[in-house]
Amino acid sequence: MTRSTSYRISRGKIWTLLLFTAFVVVTSLACREGIGQSDNPRFNVDPTSITFSQVAIGSQAEREVVITNDGDGELVLRDIELVNDGGSAFIKAGNWPSEYSLGEDDHLVLTVIYEPVDVADHTGAIELATNDPNKPEVSIPIATQGLGGELFVSHPLVDFPQTPPGFDEYRFVELHNVGSAPLQIEDIHMSSGDHIFDISFPDERTTPIAQDSDTPASVLAHDGEPILVRVMFSPQDWDPAEGSFTIVSNDAYDPELEVEIRGNSGDTCLEVSHYDGVDFGPAAMGMDNKELITLRNCSPSADLELYSIEIYSDEDGVFDVDADSLSGGLADGGDHVLKPGDVTTAKINFHPTAEADYAGELLIASDDSRNEELILPITGHGVDGVCPEAVAMGFVDGASPTAELHAAPQDIVELTAAGSLDPDGTQIEYEWAVIGRPNGSLADVDSPFSETTTFELDIVGHFLVELTVTDELGLTNCEPAVVEIFAFPTEDIHVQLVWSTPVVNQSYGGPDGEEEIGVDLDLHYVHPEAYWGDSKSVNFMRRDEDWEEHGHVTLDIDDRWGEDPENINHSDPLNGAFYRVGVHYYTNNGFGATDATVRVYFGIDLYGQYERRLHDTDNFWYVGNIQWNEDDPTFLFLDQFQATIDEIPSQNDIF
Repeated sequence: MTRSTSYRISRGKIWTLLLFTAFVVVTSLACREGIGQSDNPRFNVDPTSITFSQVAIGSQAEREVVITNDGDGELVLRDIELVNDGGSAFIKAGNWPSEYSLGEDDHLVLTVIYEPVDVADHTGAIELATNDPNKPEVSIPIATQGLGGELFVSHPLVDFPQTPPGFDEYRFVELHNVGSAPLQIEDIHMSSGDHIFDISFPDERTTPIAQDSDTPASVLAHDGEPILVRVMFSPQDWDPAEGSFTIVSNDAYDPELEVEIRGNSGDTCLEVSHYDGVDFGPAAMGMDNKELITLRNCSPSADLELYSIEIYSDEDGVFDVDADSLSGGLADGGDHVLKPGDVTTAKINFHPTAEADYAGELLIASDDSRNEELILPITGHGVDGVCPEAVAMGFVDGASPTAELHAAPQDIVELTAAGSLDPDGTQIEYEWAVIGRPNGSLADVDSPFSETTTFELDIVGHFLVELTVTDELGLTNCEPAVVEIFAFPTEDIHVQLVWSTPVVNQSYGGPDGEEEIGVDLDLHYVHPEAYWGDSKSVNFMRRDEDWEEHGHVTLDIDDRWGEDPENINHSDPLNGAFYRVGVHYYTNNGFGATDATVRVYFGIDLYGQYERRLHDTDNFWYVGNIQWNEDDPTFLFLDQFQATIDEIPSQNDIF
């Protein structure tokens, strides 16, 4: 009996164990299925940290983070808190939940307000717990750049191109505070070259030198009146001279800023369209045959003085300079000053009297540092005939053709020689040539030997395109035919970047494998609330952006080889706002240094031109800030250089 009872009990336990095992197996399968399909939440946040740039006391800025669930299961967020570093600089925008659940692909936006009450740096964090097994606790750091003064110098290099010995010359340098708090000026003193250079501090530009102070103001207010520094140059000879003065302040970026001074070292430069000489070729006897030459100041910084343009030798008396074509005081025996990049023209007349060869020389006198007296040969051959007539016209967008037109950068100018003819009735041939262009332009006509062609304006400035027609006898037009084009910006702000382009072997490749290439620089233009390269930075990645109340910004061309300039255009900028301008050396294509030039236009007016040599890939040049005021816009030239983009003080360094 006892054994029988014992057997039945063991059997019951077995069945119980079997049922329990089956239950566990089924439950385990169900749980395993749930893990794969509905219990795998994954926490993600963008951005992973928040950094506020400088914000003035009494003002505020906002940044937001977006939390998303990239997994399959429900993501539960708990204990969501905003943590300050002991103050109250960071504030929640709106009502934050303490707990929140996110389904698949759901998101939660948390906005943080930064409202500084002092000039110190601040840190904080958004802290929370999650049911993501890989991120059970999350801390999203928050930091600020603090508030402080930041020194801006209007001329980091003070240049006196040509000052005669025994004379005094001065330049003004403005010191601005572009930071968010007062800037303490501790000292301004000469660092070197004080035997021929000196500095003093006037109250205004009109203050007599004798009333200048030897001590600068000690405090430079934020957005206040600048401190003026008068820099004097008193050379005793024509030798080049260098010096500097140092500004000691509480600027965190550059507490001892050195300003360079240079005297009698600014090279002047004359570029002439006919360096090989003026060749009239066959020319009609008994007529004034005219050849147009262009003269351009090719210096980036120094003025050029033209003293005279005259015939130097002419045994037969058949050449002369058309006095009516000369600019400034040249026609009356005076001189003419060309600003950097400016162009002027002159006409040379040839009136042969016989079928013979003629030769002479043209003398151009200037203060060109390389050749103060440039002598060019003049040649021509008289023939019996009538020269053809060249008529050159240009137009944009179907407008009426004209010999002088105004257009905008990147406009396509249609050029036509349709009105040209030969009185002798013979066929004529055409040749177009760009004989005048602004510094940095590489544009050329598309089909130089066609009756009609096109010409793209690659840059702001003054262009001259000449048409030459030649008949079957070899005679060319007696009167020059030139289309004069003025390219003006059409937007409120126009920023232009050009750079020197070293040429490499054609076998290296290029845009289409046939062209030679150079180096690649990129122009960057940044919203006041943005960082270099982020979503409100216009560059080669984002070329057309609507900034709402800050207007519309576009990049016309992303030039990868230096063949075209890069232009940023900004319409309807916000009054009182500032916008950053920078240049990134994207790649050198196997070559080294390149010279970058940035020009800033407000409307049609050039506000300033700024140069810097960039040495290698990843160099970054923070050129400066546009301070927009529709009545008086300004550009603060900062000239900050970083060897690599990793050194840029911003949250987002992706380019």
